[in-house]
Amino acid sequence: MKRHAILFLVICLGYLCTLNATDFGSIRDGQVMLDMAVNLHQFGDLIVGYTLDQDKGIIPEVGGGGRYGVGYSLVEQIPILFVGPVERIFGEGSSNVLFPMTNMLVIGLTALLVALSLQAMGRPFRTGALAAAAFAFGTFVWPYVSYDFSEPVQGLCVAAAFFFSVRAAKGRPASRLDLAMAATALGFGVMTKPTLLILAPAFALYLWTGLTGPARRRALTFAWFGLTLAAWGLLIAGVNLHRFGSFLEFGYGRESGQFTTPLAAGLYYLLLGPNRGLVPYAPVALMLPWGLWAARRVDRREVILLASLLAALVLVIAKWWGWEG
Repeated sequence: MKRHAILFLVICLGYLCTLNATDFGSIRDGQVMLDMAVNLHQFGDLIVGYTLDQDKGIIPEVGGGGRYGVGYSLVEQIPILFVGPVERIFGEGSSNVLFPMTNMLVIGLTALLVALSLQAMGRPFRTGALAAAAFAFGTFVWPYVSYDFSEPVQGLCVAAAFFFSVRAAKGRPASRLDLAMAATALGFGVMTKPTLLILAPAFALYLWTGLTGPARRRALTFAWFGLTLAAWGLLIAGVNLHRFGSFLEFGYGRESGQFTTPLAAGLYYLLLGPNRGLVPYAPVALMLPWGLWAARRVDRREVILLASLLAALVLVIAKWWGWEG
């Protein structure tokens, strides 16, 4: 663990040398999520809009929650706690840097989980360190350190769900704590971005097929994943009801069914397009097919899981009318 701790610190140091707070708050998405975070901190509520009633005082507006998940706003509670002390010591505006520093830690932890996942799959530290460094400095997660988008938290949740799933599947017997943690990571991911719900079947199938023993014992063990994920589902449904007046409403309204982009066009835009394509902005991704093929014999089930997660996200987002978002 000492080597992994050093790896994490090195990655964070690299980010620390380049992060800035200039672009925080300049984009509407981030503004809405920060508004939710501030309202939660000040009023204990996740709704953005408020009205002033002479008799009842400040009351939240149903449907004023914005159309973004609340996960990132919850994470932003960490830097908000330190805004006051930092401003008092270093002056007005000095606390802005706390927000990209939080992203730095989130993405650094995600890179660390890449290395730890490979260790759980039996790979040497060197392999995990190279993969973590490639992720941290060879993809577009690097500039995300300095922007107030929820993608860093989403990435951390998916990486954590994968790590704990691998540990659970390879454990003999499977760790119930790892199963619950995998579901918790995935549940918080869905709370951050509802689209991540489409990853649940792939994780569930991977875990179920990795369990051993009689069917009854497998079912009881798997229940730690299933019931924990169900609990998160109930929590998210309650948050939706509070914010939008409906268990199943995530704030997107009619947009939730607008999968109108031609699939071939969406795939080109996402993977190869010069504007937002994966390959132009993360050329290390060109190694993915070779890497999966090379690992297919030793880690067949993990290869299937990774391919399933990637395919699910890419196919769904490629069809979305606003694929670029």
